[in-house]
This record gives sequence, structure tokens and C-alpha cells, in this order.
Amino acid sequence: DEFIAPILLGLAGALLGGCAHGHGAAPGGRPPLASSSPGSARAAPASPAPGRIRTFRPLGRTGFLASDIGLGCGRISDPALVRYAFDRGVNLFDTGESYANGDSERMIGQAMPHLAREKIFLITKLAVAPGDSQQSLVDRALRCLERLRTNHVDALYLHGVGSAALVKHEGFHAA
Repeated sequence: DEFIAPILLGLAGALLGGCAHGHGAAPGGRPPLASSSPGSARAAPASPAPGRIRTFRPLGRTGFLASDIGLGCGRISDPALVRYAFDRGVNLFDTGESYANGDSERMIGQAMPHLAREKIFLITKLAVAPGDSQQSLVDRALRCLERLRTNHVDALYLHGVGSAALVKHEGFHAA
């Protein structure tokens, strides 16, 4: 972990570093407006550099304004990476119960006290098998919430679905 964390942070820095607004989204989940001091000859850049948050877009019919860069958290081993991304405007985080045996969710959970929960869109996933009951899926989803240290996720996906029958899984939809 001592070796991998700086690499992950370095990769995140290469992708997200120097975000034009520095400390996350402006109030309301919107990117801040370009500013210049009176009489300043500097104009806002025509377009942001690659790897920076460029815009926030409505996420389907949710009404949530999601950053155009989200963080896939499958291999996160340090909650500082989640905080780093959030501080630079990333507000969509995608994880799953099976990622690192739940450790990915735990890393997000450790970062959660430092995030504005109402300003992030949090996705997790459950792998569903034909024999899973509604109650077993509810129990697993509750364990995800415990690891994430939150009272809700914004989206719960079926993970690694291999058949149409699993998409229609009654226990998942009832849960």
C-alpha cells in the first residue's frame, strides 16, 4: 500500500490536477464561472486542458449535475484519492461490493466524512445469482451502506450480468 498509494495519487493528479476551480464544484454542483479582476487582460482559456473537469451535465432524469469525469473506484487503496478527486470537482463515484472484497467501498466510506454527501452521486453494484432471495440482496445492500458509511446510494446496479433472466431477477427488483 505504501508503494501503490503514491502511484494512484500520481495518476489521479495527472488526470485531475490543477483543475481550474481547485476545490470542487461551486454551490449547486455547477462549475464556477471564469473570473478575472477588473482591468485584467487575461481571458479565460478557450477550453480546459485535457484531464480536467470541463462541465457538469444532467445525469438522466435524476436532476443531478454530474462531472464529466467520474471516478471508477475498483482498485482504490487509499481514501485520500477519493478526497483528492472530490476536491477537484469529481462528483460521481462508482464502486461495487466485489471490488477488493469490499475494500473499495471501505475506502470511500473512510473519505465520506470529508465529502459533502449531497453533492456526490454514489453508485455501487451487486452481483446477483439465480438463487439469491430478496432478503439476501437487501442484507448485502445494507452491508454496502455500512462500508460506504452512508444511509443511501444514488444508484444500485446489477453487476456482471450474464443472462437476461438475471436482469429480470425478482428479488433484486423487489429489494
